[in-house]
Amino acid sequence: MRNKTWNERFEQLVEYKKLHGDCNVVYSYKEIPGLATWVASQRSFFRKLQKSGEYTRTFTKERMKALENLGFQFVVTSGNRSEVPKSSKA
Repeated sequence: MRNKTWNERFEQLVEYKKLHGDCNVVYSYKEIPGLATWVASQRSFFRKLQKSGEYTRTFTKERMKALENLGFQFVVTSGNRSEVPKSSKA
């Protein structure tokens, strides 16, 4: 199976949110294989951005904005609270 592009995964996340009301895909969600891993990767890229202050080819400002506009939680705690990214003006 070929790797999904970022845009394909983003569209899958949009569909997931329509069905479930949030972007918090759990690993046990089997209807879209790999989506939970992709979501976790986006959060990891965000953490790297917070440390370095620099966007990358993998995690661009445009991609972060698209996720923000969707209501994506970049930081999820056990209480399911989110943190609004501080670097969205960058």
